[in-house]
Amino acid sequence: MPATTLMKPHSILLILLVGFVFHLPALRAEEVPTMTMSFLGKYQAVTMTAVSLESASWFVPNEDGKFEAGFDHAAELIAHYRTKPAERISDGIFVVSYTHSIPLTEEEKKRMSSHLLMLQSHKPWRDAENKLVEELVAAANKEGIPVWINTSLNMAGTYQNKLLTDPKLTLRK
Repeated sequence: MPATTLMKPHSILLILLVGFVFHLPALRAEEVPTMTMSFLGKYQAVTMTAVSLESASWFVPNEDGKFEAGFDHAAELIAHYRTKPAERISDGIFVVSYTHSIPLTEEEKKRMSSHLLMLQSHKPWRDAENKLVEELVAAANKEGIPVWINTSLNMAGTYQNKLLTDPKLTLRK
Protein backbone atom coordinates (compact mmCIF):
# COMPACT_ATOMS: atom_id res chain seq x y z
CA MET A 1 0.00 0.00 0.00
CA PRO A 2 1.45 3.43 -0.92
CA ALA A 3 2.52 5.73 1.94
CA THR A 4 0.23 8.45 0.62
CA THR A 5 -2.93 6.39 1.17
CA LEU A 6 -5.37 8.19 3.48
CA MET A 7 -6.79 6.50 6.55
CA LYS A 8 -10.33 5.23 6.24
CA PRO A 9 -12.96 7.41 7.95
CA HIS A 10 -13.89 4.69 10.49
CA SER A 11 -10.23 4.43 11.56
CA ILE A 12 -10.08 8.15 12.20
CA LEU A 13 -13.30 8.03 14.20
CA LEU A 14 -11.97 5.12 16.27
CA ILE A 15 -8.77 7.03 17.07
CA LEU A 16 -10.76 10.12 18.06
CA LEU A 17 -13.15 8.09 20.20
CA VAL A 18 -10.35 6.29 22.05
CA GLY A 19 -8.55 9.59 22.67
CA PHE A 20 -11.75 11.18 23.95
CA VAL A 21 -12.54 8.29 26.31
CA PHE A 22 -9.06 8.39 27.87
CA HIS A 23 -9.30 12.16 28.42
CA LEU A 24 -12.90 12.21 29.64
CA PRO A 25 -12.20 11.35 33.33
CA ALA A 26 -9.60 14.11 33.56
CA LEU A 27 -11.98 16.63 32.05
CA ARG A 28 -14.78 15.73 34.44
CA ALA A 29 -12.51 15.81 37.48
CA GLU A 30 -11.47 19.37 36.63
CA GLU A 31 -15.08 20.47 36.25
CA VAL A 32 -16.07 19.67 39.86
CA PRO A 33 -15.16 22.62 42.07
CA THR A 34 -13.92 21.81 45.55
CA MET A 35 -13.37 23.99 48.60
CA THR A 36 -11.36 23.40 51.75
CA MET A 37 -12.97 25.08 54.72
CA SER A 38 -14.61 24.59 58.06
CA PHE A 39 -18.38 24.39 58.22
CA LEU A 40 -18.46 26.10 61.62
CA GLY A 41 -20.99 28.91 61.52
CA LYS A 42 -22.24 27.76 58.10
CA TYR A 43 -25.63 26.31 57.20
CA GLN A 44 -25.40 22.54 57.50
CA ALA A 45 -27.79 19.80 56.50
CA VAL A 46 -26.93 16.34 57.79
CA THR A 47 -28.31 13.24 56.09
CA MET A 48 -29.88 10.97 58.68
CA THR A 49 -31.76 7.72 58.75
CA ALA A 50 -35.36 8.56 59.38
CA VAL A 51 -37.74 5.91 60.70
CA SER A 52 -35.86 2.99 59.19
CA LEU A 53 -32.69 2.20 57.26
CA GLU A 54 -34.78 2.46 54.08
CA SER A 55 -35.53 6.17 54.45
CA ALA A 56 -33.51 9.35 54.85
CA SER A 57 -34.23 12.83 56.12
CA TRP A 58 -32.45 16.10 56.88
CA PHE A 59 -31.18 17.02 60.34
CA VAL A 60 -30.28 20.71 60.58
CA PRO A 61 -28.16 21.71 63.56
CA ASN A 62 -28.06 25.22 64.95
CA GLU A 63 -24.78 27.11 65.25
CA ASP A 64 -24.01 25.21 68.47
CA GLY A 65 -24.42 21.84 66.74
CA LYS A 66 -27.69 20.99 68.47
CA PHE A 67 -30.88 19.97 66.70
CA GLU A 68 -32.72 22.94 65.23
CA ALA A 69 -34.97 21.40 62.59
CA GLY A 70 -35.65 18.27 60.58
CA PHE A 71 -37.05 17.97 57.08
CA ASP A 72 -38.08 15.27 54.63
CA HIS A 73 -38.05 17.42 51.49
CA ALA A 74 -35.72 19.86 49.79
CA ALA A 75 -38.33 22.64 49.57
CA GLU A 76 -38.67 22.64 53.37
CA LEU A 77 -34.91 22.70 53.84
CA ILE A 78 -34.44 25.59 51.40
CA ALA A 79 -37.28 27.57 53.02
CA HIS A 80 -35.52 27.15 56.39
CA TYR A 81 -32.14 28.07 54.84
CA ARG A 82 -33.65 31.33 53.52
CA THR A 83 -34.55 32.42 57.07
CA LYS A 84 -30.92 32.44 58.25
CA PRO A 85 -28.55 35.44 58.45
CA ALA A 86 -26.50 36.24 55.33
CA GLU A 87 -23.17 35.38 56.96
CA ARG A 88 -24.41 31.87 57.77
CA ILE A 89 -25.67 31.14 54.25
CA SER A 90 -23.16 33.11 52.16
CA ASP A 91 -21.34 29.96 50.95
CA GLY A 92 -24.44 27.83 50.42
CA ILE A 93 -25.59 24.62 52.05
CA PHE A 94 -23.02 22.21 53.45
CA VAL A 95 -24.29 18.65 53.36
CA VAL A 96 -22.67 16.47 55.98
CA SER A 97 -22.91 12.80 55.12
CA TYR A 98 -21.10 9.84 56.60
CA THR A 99 -21.71 7.69 53.51
CA HIS A 100 -22.72 9.65 50.37
CA SER A 101 -19.43 10.93 48.93
CA ILE A 102 -17.02 9.07 51.17
CA PRO A 103 -14.69 6.77 49.23
CA LEU A 104 -14.24 3.31 50.67
CA THR A 105 -10.49 3.61 51.09
CA GLU A 106 -8.66 1.84 53.89
CA GLU A 107 -8.09 5.22 55.59
CA GLU A 108 -11.81 6.07 55.53
CA LYS A 109 -12.83 2.55 56.64
CA LYS A 110 -10.67 3.01 59.75
CA ARG A 111 -12.75 6.08 60.65
CA MET A 112 -16.05 4.23 60.25
CA SER A 113 -17.97 2.53 62.98
CA SER A 114 -19.45 -0.90 62.27
CA HIS A 115 -22.80 0.87 61.75
CA LEU A 116 -21.34 3.18 59.07
CA LEU A 117 -19.65 0.25 57.34
CA MET A 118 -23.00 -1.52 57.27
CA LEU A 119 -24.72 1.58 55.86
CA GLN A 120 -22.09 1.84 53.11
CA SER A 121 -23.19 -1.52 51.75
CA HIS A 122 -26.91 -1.27 52.56
CA LYS A 123 -28.54 -0.56 49.20
CA PRO A 124 -31.91 0.70 50.55
CA TRP A 125 -30.11 3.31 52.70
CA ARG A 126 -27.80 4.36 49.88
CA ASP A 127 -30.77 4.71 47.51
CA ALA A 128 -32.76 6.73 50.07
CA GLU A 129 -29.81 9.03 50.80
CA ASN A 130 -29.04 9.48 47.10
CA LYS A 131 -32.67 10.39 46.41
CA LEU A 132 -32.65 12.91 49.28
CA VAL A 133 -29.43 14.55 48.06
CA GLU A 134 -30.50 14.53 44.39
CA GLU A 135 -33.77 16.26 45.30
CA LEU A 136 -31.84 18.96 47.16
CA VAL A 137 -29.37 19.45 44.31
CA ALA A 138 -32.19 19.83 41.75
CA ALA A 139 -34.05 22.36 43.94
CA ALA A 140 -30.86 24.26 44.78
CA ASN A 141 -29.91 24.52 41.10
CA LYS A 142 -33.30 26.16 40.44
CA GLU A 143 -32.81 28.54 43.39
CA GLY A 144 -29.15 29.35 42.60
CA ILE A 145 -27.89 27.95 45.93
CA PRO A 146 -24.55 26.10 45.99
CA VAL A 147 -24.63 22.73 47.72
CA TRP A 148 -21.33 21.29 48.98
CA ILE A 149 -20.65 17.87 50.49
CA ASN A 150 -17.81 16.48 52.58
CA THR A 151 -15.55 13.96 50.82
CA SER A 152 -13.98 12.51 53.96
CA LEU A 153 -14.98 11.58 57.47
CA ASN A 154 -12.01 13.60 58.72
CA MET A 155 -13.88 16.86 59.34
CA ALA A 156 -11.71 18.29 62.10
CA GLY A 157 -10.68 21.87 61.39
CA THR A 158 -10.83 22.50 57.66
CA TYR A 159 -11.74 19.73 55.27
CA GLN A 160 -12.44 19.12 51.59
CA ASN A 161 -15.93 19.67 50.16
CA LYS A 162 -17.04 19.13 46.59
CA LEU A 163 -19.75 21.08 44.82
CA LEU A 164 -22.83 19.03 43.96
CA THR A 165 -24.80 21.73 42.16
CA ASP A 166 -24.10 23.14 38.71
CA PRO A 167 -21.41 25.83 39.13
CA LYS A 168 -22.87 27.86 36.26
CA LEU A 169 -26.16 28.11 38.13
CA THR A 170 -24.98 28.41 41.73
CA LEU A 171 -21.54 30.01 41.97
CA ARG A 172 -21.22 33.77 41.75
CA LYS A 173 -18.20 35.11 39.94
